[in-house]
Amino acid sequence: MNRQKKMHRFCANSRLIVILSLMIIGGCAEPKIDKPEGPPLSGEEITKLIIGNTVNGAVGGESFSFYYKDHISVSGVIGVQGDDDSGTWEIKDKNTYCNEWFVYFGGVKRCYQWYKTERGYILENVDAFKIRPLVVYNIQKGYAVGS
Repeated sequence: MNRQKKMHRFCANSRLIVILSLMIIGGCAEPKIDKPEGPPLSGEEITKLIIGNTVNGAVGGESFSFYYKDHISVSGVIGVQGDDDSGTWEIKDKNTYCNEWFVYFGGVKRCYQWYKTERGYILENVDAFKIRPLVVYNIQKGYAVGS
């Protein structure tokens, strides 16, 4: 009987380890941030990259999808619940991307520089807020929010 209890406890612990491992692999952990491969992208490069496309990535462990309809408008969703918002964006000082959402990030304008990485892009916050980088995994042609 004692051996049976030990075996049951071992199996229960093994299942817990497997579940936690799957959660980490499946994206419940903070995303790995790659190192930039060079200088920040120019405003022209950023504009060509995002207009008419959906940018998919993560910030602070939450996934996001942002659609850039034109030179001003952005809309998107953040998180598993799909909290949606819209706002505006612009390029300042030749290579600084700024956006202002109605709700996200407290509705405060945030500015970033885009960097190419091995697996995508990172957006480094360059204003006084110094929030975590946004990690961009892929950019899809057209409107693909929620897909």
